[in-house]
Amino acid sequence: MSAPAPLPTAPPSTPPSSTTVPSTTVLPTTVTEKVLGKVWVIGVALGTTLVTRGLVSVGWRVVTGARPPHVDDPDVPKAQARAWALAMAAGLAVTRLLVKRTGLGTPGH
Repeated sequence: MSAPAPLPTAPPSTPPSSTTVPSTTVLPTTVTEKVLGKVWVIGVALGTTLVTRGLVSVGWRVVTGARPPHVDDPDVPKAQARAWALAMAAGLAVTRLLVKRTGLGTPGH
């Protein structure tokens, strides 16, 4: 039998150069910027939640022909309350995805 072939060796590692690319993330530096960033995030969350609830409500009316149920009302059938909860959860999940993908929830964008 012949000897096994030698394993390839990795090229020697080069030390990090002093010309590294700086990070493009801008972090808040003052207390005012931090507070305004938190206010922005809360505003975006509140606004998108209200818009989503309105859109899901309109969709519910179009599909069922009735107003969305109040899930706390004991007269609402369980199946209808569950369907409304699922519709809202799906709407909010899509909204969260869009906000994250667009960067809208990040201050400074």
